[in-house]
Amino acid sequence: MLLVAPLVLAKGFITEIKTDKPHNETSSKSLEERIGYPAIIGLSSGFLAGIFGVGGGAIVVPALTVATDMTHLQALGTSLCAMTLPALVGTATHLSKNNICLRIAPPLALGSF
Repeated sequence: MLLVAPLVLAKGFITEIKTDKPHNETSSKSLEERIGYPAIIGLSSGFLAGIFGVGGGAIVVPALTVATDMTHLQALGTSLCAMTLPALVGTATHLSKNNICLRIAPPLALGSF
């Protein structure tokens, strides 16, 4: 994380000084830029999360910020949105196998807000 943080800041600075094209312009991007980079980031973060147990957001957010034209907040929101369905499926699976302590889980979830 500490090694990626300066890259995110530098990328943000470079993006801000570029004023020749609109920030959200996506029509001129190639298919590789629109689909390829996010797919590679997703596959890499899933692999690293499975091997090392690191949170995918620690990999996805900086990678999206550096490899795409997203701001940090857009990358953060995109990462959170992408994790919604797997989190719901995982919760339902663990609930069906009685792997959730229902006495502790609700207060823990409320504390995360």
